[in-house]
Amino acid sequence: MSSIVNVLALEAQRDKSRMLELWNSIYRLVCKLANAHFANSDPGRRRVYDTSDLIQQAYLALHDAVRLFNPRRGSFTTLLTYCIRKQFSIVSGDRSGKWQPEDYAASLDARIADDAEVTYSDMLADARAEFESDTIERMFDEERIVG
Repeated sequence: MSSIVNVLALEAQRDKSRMLELWNSIYRLVCKLANAHFANSDPGRRRVYDTSDLIQQAYLALHDAVRLFNPRRGSFTTLLTYCIRKQFSIVSGDRSGKWQPEDYAASLDARIADDAEVTYSDMLADARAEFESDTIERMFDEERIVG
């Protein structure tokens, strides 16, 4: 199967009308990967997507794999499997070790330390509050106008 798929992938690079034939030849692999990913995914995330969503994402990954395929660098099915798994991880929210700012975000209602009474929101300046220097400056301006 691998050599046939490699040939179809090369043909699909030149002629996009061959994509459907390539898709049909790798569809069983796609279903196997989608079912395995869905079965091993976080149960809470399963409400957000299902296997049909994963199969659609696999079709997008197929286009990436066809674009990137170079037969001197390896098998098309290996590249395709990598592209599909990468696409599945995006759909399922698995960032696989990439640093994300949300990972380090804290609620403004969280305490600064476990034993502290102060929260992060307590440390923020109140935009509506007047600063003492503004109040004093306004008093001087009023005295100049009046006096």
